[in-house]
Amino acid sequence: MLASLELLDRHCQTSSISPLAEICPTKAFYPLPPKEDVMALLHDYLQTVNVLCPLFQPSVLMSIFDCHDLDAMFQFPSRWACINVVLAMGHILRIKDRSVAQPEHQKSWQFIKNALGALTEICLGPPDLWAIQALIGMVFFLLGTPNAQPCSFLISTAINLAHQIGLERTDEEQSISDPEEREQRRRIFWIAYCIDREISLRFGCVPAQRDEDMVVNLPTDSPTDGVGVVPTRDGQDIFNIFRSCCELAMIKGHVYKRLYSAAATDRPLAQTVAAVASLDEELQRWKKTIPSEYQPDSPFPILLPQSPECGLLLISHYSYFNCVISMHRLIVTRELFKEMDLSQNIGPSTSPTLPSNESVFMSASLCARAARDSIHLIKYMPEDNISIIGILLHYAMVASKTLSFGILRNPNEASRVYDMKLISRVETFLSSLILSTPNEGVDRLVQYCAQYRSVAEAAIKQAAKDPQH
Repeated sequence: MLASLELLDRHCQTSSISPLAEICPTKAFYPLPPKEDVMALLHDYLQTVNVLCPLFQPSVLMSIFDCHDLDAMFQFPSRWACINVVLAMGHILRIKDRSVAQPEHQKSWQFIKNALGALTEICLGPPDLWAIQALIGMVFFLLGTPNAQPCSFLISTAINLAHQIGLERTDEEQSISDPEEREQRRRIFWIAYCIDREISLRFGCVPAQRDEDMVVNLPTDSPTDGVGVVPTRDGQDIFNIFRSCCELAMIKGHVYKRLYSAAATDRPLAQTVAAVASLDEELQRWKKTIPSEYQPDSPFPILLPQSPECGLLLISHYSYFNCVISMHRLIVTRELFKEMDLSQNIGPSTSPTLPSNESVFMSASLCARAARDSIHLIKYMPEDNISIIGILLHYAMVASKTLSFGILRNPNEASRVYDMKLISRVETFLSSLILSTPNEGVDRLVQYCAQYRSVAEAAIKQAAKDPQH
């Protein structure tokens, strides 16, 4: 009996065909392009996207693309999905102007459809690293599109599979002798973690990964391949942007848990203010760990013109400003600052002490400044990477909405004219994207921007007619 069980176990581990094959697609939705084109798309992906989001070890990824018959990879669902994710991202990178936008956009979605065709087997089959990478790749692609609804499910599935193969535990690394493989496993986990926290804060979803259920080291500060690393201004040191983004993702999780989770709703005002003050201090401590020239409040460095690292730094800066807005808007929306009476609202009758962090007394101005800084970053968006622009547009929209709300709340504010120009700048930028690369989703964003501008303009006109209100 024992021998029979061992034989069955070996068969399950070595079988090349999934037992789910009969209920899954028997052929690809869209044929793969010629090998020469495939390799060109792979090269573009490795030079750009994989630097921004180091999901694959280049040598390992190239090993499956070197296969003589790539179509044969259809028998291996997770690898097949990875191949198609790479091809989809590669075609997105080719969208440079209106003339090629439609065909390249169509091709990218055809390859994502190929990848999604393997989803049933990936979710229900035996877990492996390729499956997790495929799911994360799909999420990264979808986050840059108006069709981001499936992202929460996909990243939750990726994290669940990561737990099944022990990516969330440092002790699971001990059996792996290759340091590069250990580092790559760590990177994959942290990429999933970062995206999970981003989706949670962006869409108000419960995060899939709980901090108490993970014991894993951060990515190495000085990786041998130099991914995510940039030199400091004096050239004497380095800064690991990728690792810094992972640290910021942990703070995003704290923001959701302490301010937006079910347990945080309907808390007394004093507790909310104390939480905002504490989180703001944590965020500022994170910022101080960054070399001054790369800090979010500093002028954007000219060291990284149109490089993949530039995109990573942009995500870091936008995430920082979004955290500031996400924290302080909870105070602003209660209109506590209309009469500057926060100290009365959380005074001795509600709290024994006032918060030591004075930032909570400036929440309205902090939100407005973070929104302005976010919009200023638009000019640094990489023009040749529509996918990254798609991911970053969310932050520009939040900033525009924040400034519009600020004007609505106080239409006589001295900065109202300048803020109106910034709101219009977002609308103009989005309109320019439609002219160069027509997109239904971006068209909707332009309409939202127009509404934000219209509401703010109406508030200013009303205030001019009736200065007493």
